[in-house]
Amino acid sequence: VERLNRGEVGFYEKGLEPLLKFHLKGKSARFVTTLKDNLADVYIICVGTPVDEKTNRPINDAMVQAAKDIGKNLKPNDVVILRSTVAVGTTRKTVLPVLEKESGLKAGRDFYLAFAPERVVEGNALEEIKNIPQVIGGINKQSVQEAAKVLQTISPSVVTLDSLEEAELVKMV
Repeated sequence: VERLNRGEVGFYEKGLEPLLKFHLKGKSARFVTTLKDNLADVYIICVGTPVDEKTNRPINDAMVQAAKDIGKNLKPNDVVILRSTVAVGTTRKTVLPVLEKESGLKAGRDFYLAFAPERVVEGNALEEIKNIPQVIGGINKQSVQEAAKVLQTISPSVVTLDSLEEAELVKMV
């Protein structure tokens, strides 16, 4: 986090370092290790979901912890977008209950929840995110619309789906 706040990326992504420095200088980006005081209106969860070698089941610990941290800070009308690679049903069965429990809010009514699979190749992600359509499914239509508003700021093409599970399936396929 300290390196990112200094504008140091730490991995290769064509064009990322100058872009990061630009946004840090303009104060439109900052990196933190903990969430507090309702820092944001939009939360994007994109964490690793490794597979346990013995059970062949996903290890969702980082995703669940991120959802807990976000849930504790969630306020009405916030948008939560999951982009991690997950099994179909994970957003609804795993992330949704954690967010609602921690926040005391109801998804689709008080806050918006969507799944938009991350589908870029490392090293070319900045270019691809601008050219590959962003696929979005949500807990309800309003969640899809709110997530689309966010993702349309970085990608000119958005494909909306009818459910979280449809969007999760796009990533798996």
